[in-house]
Amino acid sequence: MPDNNQEPNLKVTSTDRPVDSGQVIQPTSSSVSPASPRPLSSPAKQISLQSPPQPNGAVNGQSFSQQTPVSRSQIEQLSDQKPSKWRYFFIVLGILQALGVALFFLVMSSVVGKTGGEFVALLLFITLVPAVGLIAFINLIGLPIYMRKHKPSGKWLVFSILSLVISVILALYGAYSVYQMRVAVPKHINELSEQSRQKSEQRQQEFAAAKTRPDITKEEAISFMQNCKADYFVGYTDINLVKEANTKSWLNKAEQSSTGIEILEGSPKSYVFASKSMTAALQDTARQLRQSCYNTKKLYITTDEWIETEYPQGKWTRVKQ
Repeated sequence: MPDNNQEPNLKVTSTDRPVDSGQVIQPTSSSVSPASPRPLSSPAKQISLQSPPQPNGAVNGQSFSQQTPVSRSQIEQLSDQKPSKWRYFFIVLGILQALGVALFFLVMSSVVGKTGGEFVALLLFITLVPAVGLIAFINLIGLPIYMRKHKPSGKWLVFSILSLVISVILALYGAYSVYQMRVAVPKHINELSEQSRQKSEQRQQEFAAAKTRPDITKEEAISFMQNCKADYFVGYTDINLVKEANTKSWLNKAEQSSTGIEILEGSPKSYVFASKSMTAALQDTARQLRQSCYNTKKLYITTDEWIETEYPQGKWTRVKQ
């Protein structure tokens, strides 16, 4: 019989525990394998990770779908695929530039050494060269700006670089030509004029310091050259062809002398002047004596506006003074 003071057993078994509607109760027996858990939601309610379908609609009986907006980079790519007018412009300039250069070298190579070739060359330098130079100038300014803005690629990039390189070469050649015409050539002409002036003054001083030996016979003139004392044998066939005034004056004195010969023995140069008749008589003799005196003194023979000078070494050549 239970004690009246003993508390009642309030232990609740698992079967008496209230069960939530959303909770799954696992069996307590270890002999029963646990069942796989059910999904929390039905397949129809699962959240899709794919992009939401584009809404469709119909207008006037025709279905359409809303497209994704085109980005700015895509618009620029589409615009770059279509060649601009400036691209065609620089392509034409590059082709004209290459044709101009090829035509210049082709024509110049075909007229070199031919009669009238200098007039053809002058015509090219007046017409074709300025045109090609203008094209190169436009390319040098406009093409880098276009390449920086549009960033060409592929064949168009190669063409742009080649056209730009040709323009740079033409610009450098043009600058060099301008330098030659404006600086180098005038400087060279001034140097030649100064050398000619100095030679003329030197010859005048030699004539002034020379001592005249009158009545020189033909034999004395030959002996004077044979002893390697003469530096110049001066004769003429036409007095009007003699350009230097002092030379013409001494030739006139030789013509008026009784023997047709005048000798100027001076320092540092000595001269034998011959009349027209004595020029024909002594010219070949002077050439023979020149060879015998070659190692001692060089004998230069002048006739009219020509001089026989040593060029190259050991070979006497007749050139204009």
